[in-house]
Amino acid sequence: MSAAGKDPAGPSTSRRDEALLPESEPVGQPGAEGAVAGLAGESATPPAVLRAGLAGVRSLLQWMGPGRYIIADATGAACYMLMRAHRRRSVANFQRALGVTRSRAKELSRASFQEYARTSLDFIWALGLSRDAVLAMSHVAGIEPVLDDVREGKGGILALTHYGTWDMAANVAQAHGIALTTVMATLGPVNDLVVWARAGNGLELYTPHHAARGLFRAIGMGRFVALLCDIPSAGHTVPVDYCGGRVLFSSAPAWLARSTGRRVFPVCSRRKNGAFEIIVFPPLEPGAGETDQQLMQRVATAIEVEVLAEPEQWYPFHHVFAD
Repeated sequence: MSAAGKDPAGPSTSRRDEALLPESEPVGQPGAEGAVAGLAGESATPPAVLRAGLAGVRSLLQWMGPGRYIIADATGAACYMLMRAHRRRSVANFQRALGVTRSRAKELSRASFQEYARTSLDFIWALGLSRDAVLAMSHVAGIEPVLDDVREGKGGILALTHYGTWDMAANVAQAHGIALTTVMATLGPVNDLVVWARAGNGLELYTPHHAARGLFRAIGMGRFVALLCDIPSAGHTVPVDYCGGRVLFSSAPAWLARSTGRRVFPVCSRRKNGAFEIIVFPPLEPGAGETDQQLMQRVATAIEVEVLAEPEQWYPFHHVFAD
């Protein structure tokens, strides 16, 4: 999908919303040779040695195929044993969310560490995969309304949580011709490398503190904005009921929908039966008089069903609940 073709009846902002929008430029977007256009002081093309190292690891993981999960599971199990604070929090969060025994919560916590390690390796493994390869290994349900908007040149909002494998959801979306813009918090020493890798996969990236105008502009250009809602690193939040308690969600998807007139699609993406399963839930539109909190509650309710049904790919290592 081209970024061209802005809808003439596209987004508009109120003066109040305009005042909340910081100036923005992309942290990363692919250039003619996959280079990253960096936001000053935020990101730069990583050194050649790091890029070569990443390419080597990617080649190894692709050669290993499913065998890469042996490494991931061993790494996840080690992290479960060593990262005590994260382990304690995840056990408590699983107990609260599912009402299970402490023993069962420990099993889920260990599995969650391993699944997170699988997600991390999958990110590297999937770099540079062909469109045909991505489509062959994924099963997508409910994408037709999104593709209808794409064909009409409309942008939209994809709302996800930290569940399963969100980078693979991005790969699948782009394989279906959906141009994506997203937000990425800085990741310390590896930030430039991750930004470069994601931008090379076709993502347009912004940092949380410089995102608002860029996301707004992206939707107006017919792109879809993909946002992880449940661990917001900046911006406004609203409390929602999610997985057993009150959780702060970013209100950005609701604000963007209200400001642009576009729809919000809750999405979850996970590994299942040797493939990747992406579920796109029916689109949500702000109702008359509906608040951002109410719309985000509808997002949370849709995704929560799948998280609680297969909780091993939920990663509640932090302080999840606001109450």
